[in-house]
Amino acid sequence: MEEHWSTWDYCEDPFPAPGAKFEYIDHFDARGMRGVYGRGDHWPGKGAMHIDVWLTNNGRLVARFWSRSSEVDGMSLEVFGFSAEILQPGKLKGLDERWVPQCVRDEYDSWVISEG
Repeated sequence: MEEHWSTWDYCEDPFPAPGAKFEYIDHFDARGMRGVYGRGDHWPGKGAMHIDVWLTNNGRLVARFWSRSSEVDGMSLEVFGFSAEILQPGKLKGLDERWVPQCVRDEYDSWVISEG
């Protein structure tokens, strides 16, 4: 990919989650989890890169970076130090991507650049 631009940039005031960190995890089965965020970045002639974030039944926040391209290696991670309380039913309505912790945004951007 010759150039990468981030659509995260418009989020000038991300939701405060200064203690959020992540660890890489093995690929996981999302059945039974609740999807709380998803996005795809598409480039003409280059395919698409995706991030999907789920909330598990026991309150864990997990994410997967993926692409349908066989040339792209996906990645999974779990977020720690982030209160998933804002992601409960009823509170999520009207919530935009600003709640996604900065460490996850940064890792997604790095992944897109390295895999693209």
